[in-house]
Amino acid sequence: MRDGYRDITALVTGASKGLGRELALEPARRGARLVLPARSEDQLRELAARISGQHGGTDAEVIVADLATPQGPKQVLRELHQRDLSVDLLVNNAGIGSTGPFLDRPLEPQPRSVDVNIGGLPTLTHTIGAELVAHGSCGILTSSPRLNTGDSHQR
Repeated sequence: MRDGYRDITALVTGASKGLGRELALEPARRGARLVLPARSEDQLRELAARISGQHGGTDAEVIVADLATPQGPKQVLRELHQRDLSVDLLVNNAGIGSTGPFLDRPLEPQPRSVDVNIGGLPTLTHTIGAELVAHGSCGILTSSPRLNTGDSHQR
């Protein structure tokens, strides 16, 4: 299975740490070329170097973009076009979730969570998904952030 993804380009959001990092390593292990968009350039470059070293020169493109901003998804799409990259597999892992009673948490990170989860990822999924369908191939995996189901305010 080492070469099963040899002609595949996989875009993995949120690959700079955690589950996203692991989700990026698997297609790399199978021979895929990777596109890694996230805010953390240093962490992405370290991951790209690790992938190249561990997987025999497998390419990993780094795109620095913040999916919580309106410009972030557009930046990713623009970079894909400028680098003449076509995505075969989209792995939506970027996401923000918080835990604990909503009213006990600061407000500031809450809108950012909505911006990533409801703004950035659907934009990429819609645009890249349409391209996948047009090319006759389709692969989209979406991982959800852990969300708190007990959001009542208790005292």
